[in-house]
Amino acid sequence: MSREPSQKPDSSQLRRDLRWSIRSPSLIRSTHEENVGEFPWDESYDLDTDDLQERLSGKIDRRVGHYFENLVSYYLTRIRRYELVARGWQVIEKGRTIGELDFIYRNHAGQLVHLETAVKFYLVWPHENPTGSFFIGPNASDDLDKKMRRMLEHQLPLSTRLAERFGEEISLRRAFVKGRIFYHPEDGLPAETQTRLAENHLRGTWIRRSESQWIDAYGAEARFQILRKPYWLAPVSNPGGSSAMDSAELQRQLCRHFDSSRSPVLFSVLRPTGCRSRGDELTEVDRCFVVSDQWPRQPG
Repeated sequence: MSREPSQKPDSSQLRRDLRWSIRSPSLIRSTHEENVGEFPWDESYDLDTDDLQERLSGKIDRRVGHYFENLVSYYLTRIRRYELVARGWQVIEKGRTIGELDFIYRNHAGQLVHLETAVKFYLVWPHENPTGSFFIGPNASDDLDKKMRRMLEHQLPLSTRLAERFGEEISLRRAFVKGRIFYHPEDGLPAETQTRLAENHLRGTWIRRSESQWIDAYGAEARFQILRKPYWLAPVSNPGGSSAMDSAELQRQLCRHFDSSRSPVLFSVLRPTGCRSRGDELTEVDRCFVVSDQWPRQPG
């Protein structure tokens, strides 16, 4: 699969995705043992969109996580003006790489901070399955429980071994996790929820390919826009409605896609704002994943 993005971002897309990366709710909650990273976002930030576009455009490929990490890096270094000490630092013991740290930076108080980042999307499947998790990725080889164990129990503690390398202890360790949980319209909730999942997490909907007629339930006024990687973050901005389609056209495109692929499709559900002064502006009201009929038995 090509590493090139499906479209070149404009400055508006980058600004909205940067803002979403910082302002959207954390996917996980903090406990006494774990600290969830949060950063301020001030709408009055003097954001240089030319600088943002110049620094990110050459680094964008289809990987949503890589795009998100670059947005966080821009925020840390260009907006917060933290000193970036290391990024993607490989921890090697006895000649073997045992992990990689996303960011080590020095905050304004002079402390070294280890930050692990992730943006994740999981579908609720409230039935027994081989993963042992009720929160499974569109690619069924990934699940929320496995990701949280690795990040909180393996990756974050790795920085305890780096005092000699940096000449001082890491003062703070933070998990910075954003994303969305998708619920099936006809399924109930799992018997046990993920204890680390934040109550105010972003939500969406998921359906199978064979359930695409369910899209009609959004109503005649609804319009739809298929989202291409890596631009899965901020709500869609569609001031003219030019790229939006109706339910029938969306279902035709889904049919063509799944005739040759099992990869999931993510689309945005849009409705008119109802404000006369904004003309035919459409506003996002939901996100929906469509997965193959074999999911989660076979990865997407």
